[in-house]
Amino acid sequence: MGPILFHGQAGDFTPADVGNLSTSQVAAALAPGARVVKAFNHMLVPNLEADPVVNGARRVAFISADDDDAKKRVETLLKAFGYSVVDLGKPSRWRPDPASRWSSRRSRFVGARRIS
Repeated sequence: MGPILFHGQAGDFTPADVGNLSTSQVAAALAPGARVVKAFNHMLVPNLEADPVVNGARRVAFISADDDDAKKRVETLLKAFGYSVVDLGKPSRWRPDPASRWSSRRSRFVGARRIS
């Protein structure tokens, strides 16, 4: 199941059918021509407001994008801010893992590993 988008007037919402698109793909479709880079979606605001270096270690910022040039620009910016960057690849290559209990709720990809 992909992201759930709603359309309609207040109080009268209907789920929009987005098929198997990821949230990144939906965002890109809503902004034709834009180069979408997914970053910081895993951090809470207090962590974003805090220093990216904690006890001598850098906070990790995960990024993903289908456009390698745009992703490189965001990576350079995040490193300049002091983050350690982990590239999760291209959202267009992610596939839900039907065997995983996480596939329909949180994880939208098989390429990265979930750490328990």
